Amino acid sequence: MKILKYLITFVLLIIFAVTSKASDKPPLALAGLPDFTISQGQYLYQRYCLFCHGENGGGDGQNAFSLPKRPADLNEVVPERNDEQLFAVIIQGGVKNILSPAMPSYELTLSKQQIRQLILYLKTFRKKQELRREMLLDNTDKIKKVGAGEGNT
Repeated sequence: MKILKYLITFVLLIIFAVTSKASDKPPLALAGLPDFTISQGQYLYQRYCLFCHGENGGGDGQNAFSLPKRPADLNEVVPERNDEQLFAVIIQGGVKNILSPAMPSYELTLSKQQIRQLILYLKTFRKKQELRREMLLDNTDKIKKVGAGEGNT
């Protein structure tokens, strides 16, 4: 009797597995969660790019100073190029794109989806840089007001 229960359960599982269709939609429990593409891109950046391009993409990573040519400042380069150009540099490396030979090809390391995630993350650098500049200007204005006696009430 026990064997029959196991056999029926096994057959039902196989029938369910064969008849259920794969879906692009996430399971119901995950449907309301945000897209983690940028955070995945951040992880890839930290793993593969950080040591040369630096924490904020300025080309000042810890390995940058030992290279014959300083890595690109991504805050300047990324806004100047479209996604296809950025994709080509990442997948083919610097030599094939007439850039620094120190920029490696990630064709065998990263999938196309991972490169797209990385590009989305790279685009956040410019926004972060603009926010830092605004905060600096705002703080400078506040310091000037305090120095002039306007902030003391």
